[in-house]
Amino acid sequence: MFRNRLCGVNTKHRHGFVFQSKAIPNYLLMCFQTPFFYEIDGKRIEGNAGDCLLHAPKTPVTHGPISENEMFINDWIYFSAEEEDAEILQFLPLDTIISIPDPALFDRLIIQIGEESVRRDSYSPRLISDAIFRLLTLLKRSDNEPKNDDNTVYAAFKELRVHILNRCGEEWTLAKMAKLSSYSVSRFCALYTAFFGKSPIDDLLDKRLESAKHLLALHVYKVGDVAEMCGFSSIHYFSAFFKKRTGKAPSEY
Repeated sequence: MFRNRLCGVNTKHRHGFVFQSKAIPNYLLMCFQTPFFYEIDGKRIEGNAGDCLLHAPKTPVTHGPISENEMFINDWIYFSAEEEDAEILQFLPLDTIISIPDPALFDRLIIQIGEESVRRDSYSPRLISDAIFRLLTLLKRSDNEPKNDDNTVYAAFKELRVHILNRCGEEWTLAKMAKLSSYSVSRFCALYTAFFGKSPIDDLLDKRLESAKHLLALHVYKVGDVAEMCGFSSIHYFSAFFKKRTGKAPSEY
């Protein structure tokens, strides 16, 4: 479980104020609403409004406004993490700027955490932990987004991916997918794999398998019906694929 130690929303620091700590006591997550700088290993790095930073416990921290004549504003939270819930922290870059697309969501989650910290009823610890997890997920998803110059292409591929996976039971070929993207098959496959970390066919098969698992778990449909609903060409192919991926036959799931 994640636990809030201290947090602040829309915190306005006086002009020229520089925050310095030789070793922060807990994880510190910040989302800046104004341009700022921070120092790491003696190097000064500048960031923009909407950027976030995550620091681990015992990290020396220095940050402040770009200019001594300016103030800086940020949302922030000190939190701790129990070992079983801290896995996501292993995959987040520390002391590194992460730009998020929705700083307002960060703001709302910090407000929620603050409100629950005051309420302190039996539900508050879980709601606080869930809100901190959502903050970290927001960072992780933002960090995963491609750092390419053409965000329009990436946005279009995200929409296309949702379109395809939401219709995983339909008959899809690479040519059909590529036609929707207006790219050649080879170019479509290269961009798709770069954006999402797997080929379009592998992505589609993963979604079909996920859908098949949900349908089989209902114990309502026959195996052949599930195979057809999830877009598999035959019950024999579906059964072989399912067993290879899960170690069980569909009838045993």
